[in-house]
Formats: sequence, C-alpha cells, structure tokens
Amino acid sequence: MLKRSLFVLFALFMTLGMVFSIVGCAEEGATGPQVLRVNLAGEPDTIDPNKASWADQITVANLCFEGLLGFTKDLELKAVVAKEIPTTGNGGISEDGKTYTFKLRSDVTWSDGEKVTAQDFEYAIKRMLNPDTAAEYASFYYDIVGAEDYNSGTGAADDVAVEAVDDTTLEIELVKVRPTFLQLMGMWPA
Repeated sequence: MLKRSLFVLFALFMTLGMVFSIVGCAEEGATGPQVLRVNLAGEPDTIDPNKASWADQITVANLCFEGLLGFTKDLELKAVVAKEIPTTGNGGISEDGKTYTFKLRSDVTWSDGEKVTAQDFEYAIKRMLNPDTAAEYASFYYDIVGAEDYNSGTGAADDVAVEAVDDTTLEIELVKVRPTFLQLMGMWPA
C-alpha cells in the first residue's frame, strides 16, 4: 500500500510539473535577458508543428508558433491569428457548413518582422498533408476536399481545397459537415 501511495504521489508531482511547465516569466518593463524555463521530459526530436506528436514536441511547437485558432485555459475556442472565430452569422461558415473562411489579423508578424499571411497557412496545411512530410495527425484533416487523396499519393497539392484568397483571407472547403472542424483548426498541426 505504501509503494502504491508513493507511486501515485510521484505520478501527481510529475503531472503537475508537466501542467505547470512554464516556471519563469519576465515582469512588465523588465530589462536585461529574459528567461523562459520549461520542464520537458527530454530533448524534442522536432519542433515542427506539422510533425510534432509527443508532449515535449507539442509543448515547444506551441511556444514557437501560433495558429489561426487556439484554446483558452478553460479549453474554450479563441481566435489567435484569425480576427474572429468563423460562424454562419459572421459569414465565416457557409450555409451548408462545408466552407470555412478565416479572416486574419493584419498586425501579426513573424519574428523577422514579415507579415503573416493567408498564404503561410495555405502552405502549412498543404505541407502537413503532403505524404513526404509524414505528419502523424494529417488524417485528422481528411475532411478537407482533396486532403486524403493528396496524403495517400493519389492526388496533388492543387487539388486540396485550402486557398489563400488574398493576404488576409483563407478559405477551406470540406467534403462533408464536420462539427469539430474549428477545434481541429485550433490544434498544433494546423
């Protein structure tokens, strides 16, 4: 019984360590070096969001990249790079529920100061679906028109219905209605 209690206590501390992984943040107005400490179980093999599949990889990828959508601490969907969460009411989801239009914020930049554009997201999603990328979670996005064929090698990237209409508008067409599509777009692979 004592061994089991110690094991449960150890597991709890390990879990808390992973949940509360960020242990240092800079105060507002702080000068000098800013340090971010993250409790990882090991060195991640990749920080590529398209390829990340283990907790340490996903943690670092989430610290380095932001997607169109994300989640609050209460796991509610939130707009991140997108101006707002698409709905039928704001024109972001078509009446048939198969076409999603994401309007991007214009104030988001890469670390080098270049603007983040809808073309960046089109590239990232199609790259994730590319069979050469070997993205473990690509199948989550097979409801996108052409995605499954492209990932299996029987289709082409141009057949995948993800299109940057302009610099701030991304349109994605689905094969069928997928009520959880917005949640999938809030996950790290997208």
